[in-house]
Amino acid sequence: MNNFERHGEHTGMFISLGATELSARQHGSHTHNKESNVNISIDANKFHCFAPGENGKRL
Repeated sequence: MNNFERHGEHTGMFISLGATELSARQHGSHTHNKESNVNISIDANKFHCFAPGENGKRL
């Protein structure tokens, strides 16, 4: 998750993604965890425009 750590303004999104990834690992769902990792890497290009989460505000 070093890509998220490099951008201080994306700390909230880094935390949100981290919680989602940890949740998937805790459930032991390795297949879904791999899929979510792919989705995260794709969505990383959009984080400069949108903030995922409860607010969903445009940055």
